[in-house]
Amino acid sequence: MRPGHWGRSDGFTLIELLVAVVVAAILAVVAYPAYQEQIHKVRRTEAKSTLVDLANKLQKFYYDNGSYTGSGDSDDVLGVSQSTPDGLYSIAHSTGSPSASAYVIKAQVKSTAAQADDDACTVFTLSSTGAQSSYDSEGNTADCW
Repeated sequence: MRPGHWGRSDGFTLIELLVAVVVAAILAVVAYPAYQEQIHKVRRTEAKSTLVDLANKLQKFYYDNGSYTGSGDSDDVLGVSQSTPDGLYSIAHSTGSPSASAYVIKAQVKSTAAQADDDACTVFTLSSTGAQSSYDSEGNTADCW
């Protein structure tokens, strides 16, 4: 034993290690849900930006043709893919096809996508008037835009 250590050896005791593990576990339990929510928010941006991009294309189509009719049905909106770039949301006209003077497009989370566990914001819509809305998994209005 070295002088000045009064019978104590160098290193950590089992109790000190257990306390450190417990503190780390508590931090993980608190931090993980917040981390998941931030991941969901980032992924929602994909749906919103895809809708805005598609709305711009629909506006251009309207200015060129004087009507939204002919811009595509629910399966083909101006040749845009039926899903967002990462495949998290499906994209379609929410009414099947646009009228001559109005449209509503929607992005709905795919049930098989990584975003499927986001119950807070499952559907985003954007209309020709610029009205934005979003809904949770139960169909209630949600504040996600």
